[in-house]
Amino acid sequence: MRRGFVDHLYHALTSAGFSVFLDTYQIKRGDDISAALQHAIEVSHILIPIFSHNYARSTWCLKEVSLIVHEVLRKKRKDNESAVAIPLFYDVTPSHVRHPDQSHGSPFAEAFQERERSGRYSPQEIDEWKAALFTLSNISGWSLQEDTNGWVTHHCFLFFSILICLYASAFCSVLICLYASVCA
Repeated sequence: MRRGFVDHLYHALTSAGFSVFLDTYQIKRGDDISAALQHAIEVSHILIPIFSHNYARSTWCLKEVSLIVHEVLRKKRKDNESAVAIPLFYDVTPSHVRHPDQSHGSPFAEAFQERERSGRYSPQEIDEWKAALFTLSNISGWSLQEDTNGWVTHHCFLFFSILICLYASAFCSVLICLYASVCA
């Protein structure tokens, strides 16, 4: 997914003139990953978390989703700033993201069960991640299934182009957050 759909989305948005942050391209060796991601989230006006099968397996992505919710809410409280999150559900349903405890057999349920069993994360941290996932999955976004012929990808680009034009000023930053393993 990262080398296919996400790259296409990244190049479509940058070709349209948007400043796009994608960790693959913007974080260099030796950079502080956490600080770079936090800064990108703070300065972005449009945040596009891309939920995939492996999203909840990545601690980085779960931390990002919490930061995204915090930043969107923070900017809503300010008069002169705004940020919008537009979730994209890639081969997962919004209900899998929204209710990982109730979606038996979903990749999100499996990931959270593993996290809870491992004991490496506090119950508060897990609850914060689940709350952030719940918040973002309740925002109207875009759901698409694995696409082999490019039709869904093409329409997704059109959808995002229209949506971004509605929300964006002439120059804004768009942040694409995702996690996908090589076998996704």
